[in-house]
Amino acid sequence: MLYHKENKNNSCNLAINKDNFEVCDVGNNNSEIITLRNYATKISNQNGANVAFYSTKLEADNNADSFLKEINLTSSSSTELFARISLRDCVLVDRIIFNLVPTPHIVTEIVREFPIYCDNKADGKENIDLTQLEPIINTNNELVEFSYFKSYNAQNGTFADPYSDPLNTEVLNGEIFYVKVKYKDSDCFSVAKVTVSLRVINDVINLNQNAVLKICNEDFSVSETFNLEEAVSQLFDQGNNNVELDKLQITYYVNENFANQGTSAGKISAPNSYISSAANTYVYARFQSQYGCYSIAPINLLFVLPAKAINSEITICDNNLDGEYDVNLLAYKDSMVQNPSEENIFKFYKVLPGNNSLGEEITNPEHFILDANTSKIWVYVENLPNCGSYAEINFKKGEVLTLGQRQFKIDNICDINNDKKEIIDLTSFESNFSSPFTYEYYGNQSDLWLGQNKIQNPASYAYDGNSGDPTIYVKVSQEGFCPDFYTINVVLKTTPMIEIPDYYYCKNDMVGIEIRPNFNGLNVVNYYWEFPDGTIKDGVDYLTNIKTLGTYTLTLTNSLGCTYTTTFKVLNEETPRIVSLTGKNNYYTIKVEGIQGRKIVYSLDLIHWQDSNVFYNLEAGDYTFYVKYADSDCYGDSIKGKIFNLKNAFSPNGDGINDYWVLSGLDVFSNNSTLQIFDKYGNMVYKEVSNTEFRWDGKSNSRVLNSDTYWFVITAGDERIYKGWIYLKNKK
Repeated sequence: MLYHKENKNNSCNLAINKDNFEVCDVGNNNSEIITLRNYATKISNQNGANVAFYSTKLEADNNADSFLKEINLTSSSSTELFARISLRDCVLVDRIIFNLVPTPHIVTEIVREFPIYCDNKADGKENIDLTQLEPIINTNNELVEFSYFKSYNAQNGTFADPYSDPLNTEVLNGEIFYVKVKYKDSDCFSVAKVTVSLRVINDVINLNQNAVLKICNEDFSVSETFNLEEAVSQLFDQGNNNVELDKLQITYYVNENFANQGTSAGKISAPNSYISSAANTYVYARFQSQYGCYSIAPINLLFVLPAKAINSEITICDNNLDGEYDVNLLAYKDSMVQNPSEENIFKFYKVLPGNNSLGEEITNPEHFILDANTSKIWVYVENLPNCGSYAEINFKKGEVLTLGQRQFKIDNICDINNDKKEIIDLTSFESNFSSPFTYEYYGNQSDLWLGQNKIQNPASYAYDGNSGDPTIYVKVSQEGFCPDFYTINVVLKTTPMIEIPDYYYCKNDMVGIEIRPNFNGLNVVNYYWEFPDGTIKDGVDYLTNIKTLGTYTLTLTNSLGCTYTTTFKVLNEETPRIVSLTGKNNYYTIKVEGIQGRKIVYSLDLIHWQDSNVFYNLEAGDYTFYVKYADSDCYGDSIKGKIFNLKNAFSPNGDGINDYWVLSGLDVFSNNSTLQIFDKYGNMVYKEVSNTEFRWDGKSNSRVLNSDTYWFVITAGDERIYKGWIYLKNKK
């Protein structure tokens, strides 16, 4: 042991309490990590002393920073450390030895089944001999000692709640306890965790623990006689037991200890006539099988004084406003008896039972209808059969609310769709009453009477007059008064609804159409028309000479002030569409498009109509062609055509007579027409394009041509082609 004093002016008395330690090898794995600070107070317990651990003495002497916090011990050899103990100016350095010591080699976790003959009292508990586990735990037959505990803290290696008598210890099925196993000459130990499983060999007797026998102490006597056997049906439920009731022996005892012993001590000899002088006491029943297994249960014996009924008064109201007083008598039970209790039973009578009368019992006390001649009935209150008394119940009619007005009407709402359905605010009439009333709304009187189908949102009520009852019933209540009600009669105003179909007219009709809807029965007082172009016409019930296409709006106002707006369209009647007009010298062919399956006819004068779309043998002149459907008087767009009257000779000699070759009337075509003049050699000498007329002066680019025959080709604006010759006679 070395001692070092750094300050010779101070006296030091540092000492080592212990310098050699045995560390238990938990699990016997030849390795154990220990925290060194746990050994500091064991080395030096001087107040204020500080202990630090080092690998070498030199480090300890120099108070190096490389001190140790924990080390890993192995069983190969002892482990040597140096402890530096310092207290103020005093320092002591000493060698410390740690040795790893083995612990008993045992089975550390066991689930053990203990067969038991009986589970007495059916509590899952029985006394067993715990020591029979020892050879199962100590399989290596080491020289060890056993001790038994209910709990174990593995963090600090401590046990608690030891079993005082391991040879005869009460355990619970499924209970866990711990066995401490240590060598006799060592403090090192191992721990076995044991889970107990109790297997009952014979039947378990399950008893209920809440049997009560009551006797009416009608004459206030100091004792009563009980038949304890009447409690058997409360204690024993065959559905919870495998053993039959008639196979069990049932005995009765004055207390629990005697019942557990099951001897003659404390046994009740005449259980069917047991006299008790205590108003509230217990005896115990013991149920025992032929194998000696048993369970016990208490029987509560009670003296019950008769229920004391007292006279009472009920203030009644016609709460559902059906003209009858519907009273829930059971709602006033506590006022009818001196000592209210859940065990009290109430019977009500219109006529008080007497010696020669059973009375007239009220069978529906929750809805007792009080007639006008009844002001009093009777109640019988009992807490046991025939253990009670009678009292009167008197009825007093409550004060009914006084409403200044009881009938209202809603007749200012237009039925927009005339379907008898509108959203209505029913609460507007509440402002007629100044008192703080509570209001409940019902859609019909039956719901008011039954208190069902209450209107949940009366301020925005979806009224439906198709239900057949236009009257709303409003229940009005106030604390301390009987309720009253008022009615709201709903009458919706009719809206002048009308549907106007679309109108069709022929687009070539110069007069236009008349719009005259049928307003009979609508009681219209004002008409307001709006045309597609925004034009307004007010105060007239029909329109004439209508040609403008588009959507028209009509707003009607009836004598009730309700308005309705409808729209309709004016459309052209469907007609065939001319696609093209083709032909040659004296005929035309019209090509049209129309509705499939609908016959189309053709005309030149809107008087005579033909089925064929070809017009033959037309004389020279201008023509207009028309088409329509055979079943309609409306014709569609027309198209113009022309049959040319062509001269074959002209003489541009300046005499003013026949100086030009002229073809006029080209404006009938929607497109330009083209004239081409060729000489006998095929050379084009003149060309003109026009939509009015052709006028040739016999020249080609201002050059006078020789007299001769020339050929022309005319491509008309309707795509017809005319070919022929012209004789030009010039003065040359």
